[in-house]
Amino acid sequence: MHPESIASKMLNCLLGTDWLNEATKANMASAQVLLGFLPTILTFVGCDPTETSILALRRPLLAMLVAIGSPAPAPSRSFVHEDPRKLLERREGNEKNIEYSPVQNSALITSQYVITIIAVANTVELALELGFLTVSSFAPSRWWLVILWTLLGLVVHILASVTLRVRMIVRKTGARQDAGASLQAPPQLNPRASLRDEFSFCSTHNKTELYWRKESGWLIFLSWFTSSGTAIVVIYGTVVFSSFMFIATQDATIIVLRYLVSALICRAVLTSELDGMRRASHKQERTALNDTQGPSQRPATDDLQDTISRAIPLRDLRANNVHSRQSEPRYRQTN
Repeated sequence: MHPESIASKMLNCLLGTDWLNEATKANMASAQVLLGFLPTILTFVGCDPTETSILALRRPLLAMLVAIGSPAPAPSRSFVHEDPRKLLERREGNEKNIEYSPVQNSALITSQYVITIIAVANTVELALELGFLTVSSFAPSRWWLVILWTLLGLVVHILASVTLRVRMIVRKTGARQDAGASLQAPPQLNPRASLRDEFSFCSTHNKTELYWRKESGWLIFLSWFTSSGTAIVVIYGTVVFSSFMFIATQDATIIVLRYLVSALICRAVLTSELDGMRRASHKQERTALNDTQGPSQRPATDDLQDTISRAIPLRDLRANNVHSRQSEPRYRQTN
């Protein structure tokens, strides 16, 4: 006899017993509703595949851990090519760069990996517990359903990283380049530099420059497949989680909270590293500007004009200029 049919008969036998009263069944139904909303809830607090693909340019191991710890990727619209360079644009009030000593840097990097690995271990443990301690109504003998959902989320993040590589030309300033190297040439791999970047904060890295490639059919297909993959992950997760039986609402609440904690930790790590990439880019731009144009080369009138333009809005300056032009002829006529 097929194992699926044996599991179905056992499931019907358990549901038909006297100890499984209507109150218990209602409790299990409430847990199914709560778990069914879990994949959709995680998309609001989870990691965006575009952001993880940018992090993978510098720290691929950390990006993979973040993707596993947040298994439900944020959805994206099909055939909409968002510009990843906007994620690295400088933001107002985000110019301060904190410097750490080598000992502090090693301790913070170790803590970052430990926290991220704990989030990943929590996600993997939940997937195994749900597989072995619960029963799915449509596949009672399949214990790997949640593990498959977790791996599908990782696949979406990997596809987003491949799509970014196809869409953009990635250049890392400060990297060693040949004199005749062109922009289209692939960057040379440096294992030592990649290992050093992996175990250091992105705020200490060199600037990452992204350039558009010509749009191709391969790029359109990858972008569509990635955006469709996010929808598939959410739909599959909703079907799987809403089918679990013999689980109480109290236990389902704990499961939801544990998944949320892992997703929030991974999201915080990802956001901090992207912020470090922005600050590193702004720091190098400011250093290059100071090297090319020192304070002695800039007239004092330009500093005064910058101070005035920051203090007075542009529309107020235009209104004052118009008012002065209208009042000047009248003054001459009276004299």
